[in-house]
Amino acid sequence: MKKIMNLKNIGLILTIVLVSILTLNTKNVKATGTVTWSGPSSITIRETISNMTNPIVASRAYGLFVQGNDITPVTTATINFTASDTPTNYQITKSTTMNLTSLAFSKPGDYEYSIYPDWLLDNAGHFLDNYSTGSHHYNVTYRYKVIVSVRNVVDANNTPTGDFTATTILESCEYNEQTNNYENCTKISPVSGVLYADYDYETNPESFAHIEISKTVKGIGADTTKYFPITLTIYNEGAIFDDWEYPITGIDSTITYNGQSVTQPTTIGNGTPVIIYIKHGQTAIIGQATSGGSSFDLIPTKATVGYSGGGGGSYANSQLKEYRVQKLAGEQIFYGSFFTVAEDPKDYSPSISPDNENFFNVSSVSDIAGIPSIEIGGEQKKVLPIMEGGTYPIYFINTKEMSPVTGLIFTILPYVILVGIGVGGVLLFRYSKTKKSKS
Repeated sequence: MKKIMNLKNIGLILTIVLVSILTLNTKNVKATGTVTWSGPSSITIRETISNMTNPIVASRAYGLFVQGNDITPVTTATINFTASDTPTNYQITKSTTMNLTSLAFSKPGDYEYSIYPDWLLDNAGHFLDNYSTGSHHYNVTYRYKVIVSVRNVVDANNTPTGDFTATTILESCEYNEQTNNYENCTKISPVSGVLYADYDYETNPESFAHIEISKTVKGIGADTTKYFPITLTIYNEGAIFDDWEYPITGIDSTITYNGQSVTQPTTIGNGTPVIIYIKHGQTAIIGQATSGGSSFDLIPTKATVGYSGGGGGSYANSQLKEYRVQKLAGEQIFYGSFFTVAEDPKDYSPSISPDNENFFNVSSVSDIAGIPSIEIGGEQKKVLPIMEGGTYPIYFINTKEMSPVTGLIFTILPYVILVGIGVGGVLLFRYSKTKKSKS
């Protein structure tokens, strides 16, 4: 019995020793140890879109890619624009945090990554890059490089414990189109412990336009101080533009019409008719703003927009699919704007021209021959499409003629007077001679 107990004790001791050996060696052989971050363990991405007066409902994903591999991001972060994000000083700025703590490291070294922005997408996954410049990461003129310096944690004997410390270095680099390289990298210093990667975009001027409505009166009966009521309606196609409003400038703020004081509107929204009053020599400008001495247009124009089935994070394998739902004069439309405008000419003869050369004797653009009928909001409407960026002018010319004063009476009056004097003199002479004869 004692012999058996001794054997059991020996086996137990051997087991304890073996477990102890395995436990002591674990720290040295494990593939990935605990990472302790020295300094920021995340990057705050700030995106600013300039030349904006209206909010957008859209999102853009940013991915962190291993240097030389832009197929699959190792981590992502998404910026979301909402309807409540009101532009300030014609800019919208949103931010998101890209967390680096999910990165895994197997050994010490300097790990290099790049941050790339994905496409700007609406809630349905449609690409909106036609409306902002530099949206896709292959088009940006700069990039951010992230270097994570990983080092061993050592014990008192300077032996690696299997754990690491990580330090984040963020650099901003310029892209050289000629060499296809990123150069002149500058280290970004943390601000209050935060590393910021700033991305600046602006609206694409080719994808926006404005409307100009001019008034001219002609004819000898025209009144150059008379105001004419003009009804304007703008229709936006595309959900992100549903709540947009556009400024109205170039007209008098308050006018008198039919003896009543009228305060003129300063903005126009989507699908809601607005009446403005203009007189001879005035031009109403709709959908244009000025900032820093430069003007930019605000009404989105026709665009064919791609479709992303996967949304953010699909990056390099995202394929642009043609996604079009409307036809207009052979063109296919998904996003864009249309408008119609009409006036009350009163007792003037109306005419309209879109180019100040070809005039149509109507008072509404809907009555111009050849204007296509488009389905908007479930109804067929005859409207003008805004197909490209620039100025869309509408010229109203109203003519009023009156019967001219010939001036004949004023021309012969002196002769009539002379004849009258002459006839009167003859009659007076005869009367006087007759009276003398009788006496």
